[in-house]
Amino acid sequence: MSPDLQDVLIDDLRYLHGTEEEQVRFLQAMAEAAAEPQLQQAIRQHLDATRGQLDRLNKIFESLDEKPEGELPEAVQGLVNDAETMMGMDADNEVIDLSIVEAGRKMEHYEVACYSAVRTMARRWAWTMR
Repeated sequence: MSPDLQDVLIDDLRYLHGTEEEQVRFLQAMAEAAAEPQLQQAIRQHLDATRGQLDRLNKIFESLDEKPEGELPEAVQGLVNDAETMMGMDADNEVIDLSIVEAGRKMEHYEVACYSAVRTMARRWAWTMR
């Protein structure tokens, strides 16, 4: 049987959940690797927001009577691998910190695109449920 709109939406939500879980791990590593105290603080604040997003996704899964089990998207794994490579460079602190900021921006842009797609899918699914 081919997937319907709800199946695709739930799969996309699972990818988002996996992305947010990886983001928690990723942000913790970034905060530890950052040299500048203000950058460390900004990353920790973003980590708190990410945990909040993960909580909201868990509530969405509860309301749909679904489990958030899923895979980490390959795109996210690629972004994390690139970031880990940059954070492990033998470079001065400024270069490392700028690389951390760059890696965070890339991940955030990916996340925004995913949330936008899920929002569109959810609106369409809700409209078909009328």
